Amino acid sequence: MFLRLNKWLAETWDTVQEIRFPYGNQYGWCVSHRKKKKLICDIFAENGAFTVMMRLPNQQFAGIYGQLSAYGREVVDNKYPCGEGGWIRYRVIEEEHLEEAVQLLTAKCE
Repeated sequence: MFLRLNKWLAETWDTVQEIRFPYGNQYGWCVSHRKKKKLICDIFAENGAFTVMMRLPNQQFAGIYGQLSAYGREVVDNKYPCGEGGWIRYRVIEEEHLEEAVQLLTAKCE
């Protein structure tokens, strides 16, 4: 699923990938996706899962909120506030989560 998401971002949104250690030991290494200089997301791999970290404005969260699963709504409800939006850490452990991560990233990139 991790490889599929990386490929989808690169092919669909023309993102550039970079391996980084952006936030210290608590988060570890990630693959960052950027479009030009804009950060789209950071993806943190782990054994059997991965976490997509992204920032969205409240307007984009509101536009997609009703389409999310209970898990997705909980992730949004617990976002880390930042300006007129916030950061979410969406952990993908099953196919449904991958589909929802794609939905969130589509909202971010459109």
